[in-house]
Amino acid sequence: TRILGNGHSIVTNRTITATGKGTRVDLGNLDGTDTLTVNVDADVPTLAIGDGAEMHMYAGVTVNHKTKKLSAAAIQLHNESSFYMHGGQVSDCFTLNGVIVAEEKSHVEIHGGEFSKNELEGDRGGGTIRLAGKSSLVVDGNVLFKNNKTHNRGGAIYLVDNSTANISGKTVFENNKAGSIGGAIYVQYSSLTVDGATFEGNSASLGGAILALGG
Repeated sequence: TRILGNGHSIVTNRTITATGKGTRVDLGNLDGTDTLTVNVDADVPTLAIGDGAEMHMYAGVTVNHKTKKLSAAAIQLHNESSFYMHGGQVSDCFTLNGVIVAEEKSHVEIHGGEFSKNELEGDRGGGTIRLAGKSSLVVDGNVLFKNNKTHNRGGAIYLVDNSTANISGKTVFENNKAGSIGGAIYVQYSSLTVDGATFEGNSASLGGAILALGG
């Protein structure tokens, strides 16, 4: 299923969902010529991918998760599912657990695009991406994490529970903020590889850019 956009905006009180192996949902066009804004006005995720399904997001697509009641995530993955971001923007999202929450051996790849002005409420970690349950993350290309905020740990990325992350290319972490530790990235009981990324102006009480713990 492909949702092109053609300059449209989707505001819904139900989640856009991809479920089951062999299921694929594309947001936008491969060449980035279609613009689409997606938002949900309810305490549910804007996008949900489960049970082995995959979703692809392309340039020209914007996800704004602005709800009257907080939901767990803007983009939620579970049970070995995948989300691929090839461009576009995820901004002004306000959630309980993170913008992208991947659990149960799910996989996230970010090959381009921007995450900006997202905020995590409460005591959870990961202003933008939260990985747990042996999930994995790949970030490369031109990717910007800017002005994201959490009141606890990991202003941009929170990585726990035997998960893995590989960050490379021209990825930039700028002015992300954590209320306690790990201004840009927080890692615990997980594996992080960083090669070529830039960190500037990130802040926390401890570990302004990256804080990694083994226990």
